[in-house]
Amino acid sequence: MSKMSNMLQLNVPKIVERPRIPAICCAVPAAFLIRKKVAAIPGVQRVTAKDGVSQLTIIYDPEHTNTQAIFAFLDRIGYPAQATA
Repeated sequence: MSKMSNMLQLNVPKIVERPRIPAICCAVPAAFLIRKKVAAIPGVQRVTAKDGVSQLTIIYDPEHTNTQAIFAFLDRIGYPAQATA
């Protein structure tokens, strides 16, 4: 983690409520898809999410993104989040 990195810990209940997302060939684990999509946000350096657990940890560079953008993105993809302590 660089000097300019921040960590955001989130609770995303729908990872547990909707653990698999239908895809063309088969269902994809929600945690996998969320990790992949959130990691593509410019400024996001690392995303940790486990199947069946509603916790999501994001390491990001505040010079390139912010918490509002991350929350808005998760809302848009149907997995709204709340910050944890």
